[in-house]
Amino acid sequence: MQDIQCDIHYREGYQDPAPYPEITVLQPDPCAAQLLMADYAGGTSEFTAVNQYLYHHSTLKQYPDVAEMLEKTDIVEMMHMVKLAQAILLLGEKPVYGAPTPWCADRVAYGETLCERLHMDIASEYAAIAQYQRHIEQIADPNVKALLARIIQDERVHIKLFQEAIGRHFC
Repeated sequence: MQDIQCDIHYREGYQDPAPYPEITVLQPDPCAAQLLMADYAGGTSEFTAVNQYLYHHSTLKQYPDVAEMLEKTDIVEMMHMVKLAQAILLLGEKPVYGAPTPWCADRVAYGETLCERLHMDIASEYAAIAQYQRHIEQIADPNVKALLARIIQDERVHIKLFQEAIGRHFC
């Protein structure tokens, strides 16, 4: 396991401090790769989260604490994409944006107000966790399961951060 603090994407306080498992697989598995492709850049995915949080970060500059939180959370989501892409490649597929259909920007929950956006961000994290848990049940490879379980730990940190922001801003 790699010390998480050595990762260039590490953002203290914006992800779980536990190390990530080494990205390995038992053998190529196109079916598992397709499930990870949905996590990578499907409707409920890291790619969607990256774009949603980037949009929210860019449009909430009047709330510097929230904008900074979203920026750092976004970097963690990018790290998830890197790790998922590595696993997809090891499983024998190429990571693409959109599986089984091409990714589209209408998957981003844009929102209008600070409160609406934060609630959308929490909903996105809960949806991602539920999808990861389904995929853990469907994938046989214990190494891939460990990766998804570790990503879930970060998603739970994000929910906590978003809930704290909701409390600070009386949403």
